[in-house]
Amino acid sequence: MDPVSMTFVAVGWLMSTLVNKAVTALLEAWAKRIGLGNSFGALLTCARGLRTSNYFLEELVQNLRQLAHRAENLLDELDYYRLQDEIQQRGTLEKINFTNKSSAASYSSGFRLTSNSILSPLKGMSCCSARDVLVTLSKTISSRINMSQRMNELAEQLQKSQEKVRDAVQTESVVITSQIAETSQTDQATNLRQTTSFLTEPRIFGRDQEHDRLIYLLTNEKTAIVDKVSVLAIVGSGGVGKTTLAQLVFNDPKIYSYFEVRSWICVSTHFDTIRLTREMLEGACGNRYSELCNLNELQNKLQDELVSKRFLLVLDDMWEDKDKSQWDLMVAPLNNCMVKGSIILVTTRNQSVVKMVDAKDNTYLQGLDDNAFLPFFSACIFNDPNYGGNSRLRNIGQQIANKLKGNPLAAKTVSIMLKENLDERYWMKIRDSEEWRSQSGPNDIMPALRLSYEHMPFHLQRCFSYCAIFLEDHPFTCKELVYLWMAQGFLDVRSEGKMIEDIGSAYFNDLFNRGFFQTKQSTCGGLVYYTFQHDLIHDLACMVAFKECLSINGSKTRQISPTIRHLSIFYSKKNAEPEEAVVRALACLKGENLSTIINWDELPSGIFQTILDLLKETKFLRALRLLLCSQVQLQNLNFQNFVSLRYLRLVMSDFDNCQTLPREICRLYHLEVFEIEARLQELPKNFSDLVSLRHFIVEKKLHSKICDVGKLTSLQELNHFDVQPKIGFEIEQLGSLKGIGGSLHISNLENVKFKREASKARLVEKEKLDALYLQWNYGEQENECVLEGLKPNTNLHSLGIEGYGGVASPTWLEPSLIFLESLTLMNCKAWELLPPIGELEFLKNLELSGLAVREIGPQCYGTCRSIKFPSLEELEIIDMPDLEKWVWSDQHEQFLCFEKLKKLTIEGCTKLVDLPLSGCATSEVLKRFPSLESLIIEDCPLIFQLPPLPYSSLLSYISIENTRFIKSMGYHEFVYLDKLSSG
Repeated sequence: MDPVSMTFVAVGWLMSTLVNKAVTALLEAWAKRIGLGNSFGALLTCARGLRTSNYFLEELVQNLRQLAHRAENLLDELDYYRLQDEIQQRGTLEKINFTNKSSAASYSSGFRLTSNSILSPLKGMSCCSARDVLVTLSKTISSRINMSQRMNELAEQLQKSQEKVRDAVQTESVVITSQIAETSQTDQATNLRQTTSFLTEPRIFGRDQEHDRLIYLLTNEKTAIVDKVSVLAIVGSGGVGKTTLAQLVFNDPKIYSYFEVRSWICVSTHFDTIRLTREMLEGACGNRYSELCNLNELQNKLQDELVSKRFLLVLDDMWEDKDKSQWDLMVAPLNNCMVKGSIILVTTRNQSVVKMVDAKDNTYLQGLDDNAFLPFFSACIFNDPNYGGNSRLRNIGQQIANKLKGNPLAAKTVSIMLKENLDERYWMKIRDSEEWRSQSGPNDIMPALRLSYEHMPFHLQRCFSYCAIFLEDHPFTCKELVYLWMAQGFLDVRSEGKMIEDIGSAYFNDLFNRGFFQTKQSTCGGLVYYTFQHDLIHDLACMVAFKECLSINGSKTRQISPTIRHLSIFYSKKNAEPEEAVVRALACLKGENLSTIINWDELPSGIFQTILDLLKETKFLRALRLLLCSQVQLQNLNFQNFVSLRYLRLVMSDFDNCQTLPREICRLYHLEVFEIEARLQELPKNFSDLVSLRHFIVEKKLHSKICDVGKLTSLQELNHFDVQPKIGFEIEQLGSLKGIGGSLHISNLENVKFKREASKARLVEKEKLDALYLQWNYGEQENECVLEGLKPNTNLHSLGIEGYGGVASPTWLEPSLIFLESLTLMNCKAWELLPPIGELEFLKNLELSGLAVREIGPQCYGTCRSIKFPSLEELEIIDMPDLEKWVWSDQHEQFLCFEKLKKLTIEGCTKLVDLPLSGCATSEVLKRFPSLESLIIEDCPLIFQLPPLPYSSLLSYISIENTRFIKSMGYHEFVYLDKLSSG
């Protein structure tokens, strides 16, 4: 039986099956049985891939998609009930005071939402508890009986719809295949773009700099690579002029005289090694080899033809970026050329292609600047760079040109329309219309961009089209977009061993490398914002997502399809349409279809109320972002109805009286990303019911307010955990959070008394944790065993310990944390013995503050490595009143210490007398601290011996205060200093 025929078997489930604890496996089985398996996806992909004007087929496919969305929603609802069952079971078990373990086990294994399975466990409950559970169960049973009926009805509809689409696809495929066969049996059947080396432009505008640079690179022997043909690349988005520049260079007289053989091949989307080798051979010798299909023979002939010649090979419009072996195979005979200076010039849209071919140099093409683009646009219309002397058309034309952002192909597209009618009113109509961007024709920009889209795999198409929810210049982060893709289920989670966020980031990088996104700006915190590469790229997203994505800009509303699933609303008070117009536009939407609602700006009350009305209709919303202006708006949201919600962002920055969140939020059992911008004081006690939560993005200390955080086993970050002597805040809550990464601050550790208790945090298993801060409010001798039990994973990069009451270091500090880059030991009043931290190979920052250490010496340097503190760049020794010596003995002269130290700060060490700087000649200090740039010594009254300062031109900042040394110094020595502070 063929895969299509294997789908859509009628579904009939008993109610007991619906509520079975093994429902996860049953969900998967039901999805396959009603057609949501691989064959169903293949059918939709096949139908989507057909380029047809068959309206009947398009309607059938659209109907099938709607049914597929309904089936997906039904699966979500069923899974929601599974999660609800587990949470209710867990909560009931915690409430019941079982007399023995056997009765608890009996209850747990017997939990079923059927009349027989309910009676047994209720015997152990109080009357009040039993009544509450029965009321909940009766409602749940009623809704699930209804869902069973819906599942059967939907299965029948899917089966009928699939059969219609299958028949239509087969019919349409036959017609298309027949048409192709009649047209050609050659490459024309693939409808690939073909280019040649001949210039088609009568005049080239604005590429002089790029042209001259390429000519220099192509004719300069420094570009050549020994024993390998050099590769250069021209990179840019579709229609920006890559091919034209390559043609211009290819036909330049300098190139013509420098290369004995010049060959031009249009590669396009299909990388056929035999075809490309044959065309190279034919271009090199001028003979035809159409009958020769043996690759080895072709390559032998090609090598013989080129071995003693300098050649230039242009590979235009290259797309292949996955199979590097085919590339290596194709260029193998070219690497044996005996004449230095042979080069391959590749043009491509994708940075990934550049990486694969290992291009030595890249020329990145952007749109033409105004000085070149405006006369070029005029020349496209009038064959004259000055609008034929028509000043009024020039003004309108320049306004239209500004919309094209310097793209030559876009200019050609619009010029075709404009030169048909030179009437001013017509030009103004074109200027004010959005429709011109979707015009088709041989030089239309959209077919070029559409090709980029269609060449992508389906998962990238889906992710890119979803970006139509943004405006063309709206900045977004990679994380933000990945979280939204996660909510919609766009990410393929079948990749074993990969986090879903990493899969999403890979998708994003792929789209970035294909030229769909560009970097807009980077913040000081390292956050990078992106936008669409070009307004036309945004238009492409809107075009392909026209029936599913709608972005309402307050000043522009379009005709709205009832099939819209993803809605975003921008509203600018300056340029907004009347409130009523936006309300009317929103009224065209069907709330039951919506999967995304994103509100970016503060909205008038009428528009916001319309959104609230839509939210009452929708049940299967997956992503919601709201900017709320009052507590009332928050309370009016009916969160308990959103059974599919996975992404929730609430912006409530103006709230002064919002102490906590509605308890109903904690019934969002599918919620994965929860972001709040608000000054909250507390969280609901049942917050841990959000069992699917992966990211809780909120003011850091609010993380410490989560009771029973250990139940959030999918959580990926926990910034702060406050150990408390009450249920739900024990240190062992951390034990089940195996996936947390980033930074973790654990405070109030005085509430942990024993090593076995501390070990339950299982910090050693948290491989993704990057930074850990351990804090005691007051120190005790017992802290030593507790700190031993808090051993972190070896991947840790930053560690801080504050308030620790032990005398000695934990045994795991130096030998285990081999990747440590930052170490802070603060206010550990009894800590006397430092570990051999000089052995930490990657340690860059070290802060010692408030310790009881008397001497920094050999035990701190260690004995294993010949280079001590090999990476240390910043050292702070602060408020250590017992520190007397920082020893540098003769034995240390045999190895290097502090080779990279740039900043040294010593403050508040009132007993400190000796430093490695004390009593040293300049040459010795240079050996010990060769890279020092900043020296700060303050409140160390016993230090009086320092070398002449500055001892190096690198030392540009010195601050020495309250020491005996400063009284004997002469200020004339500080000629290299940017700043001198003394006292």
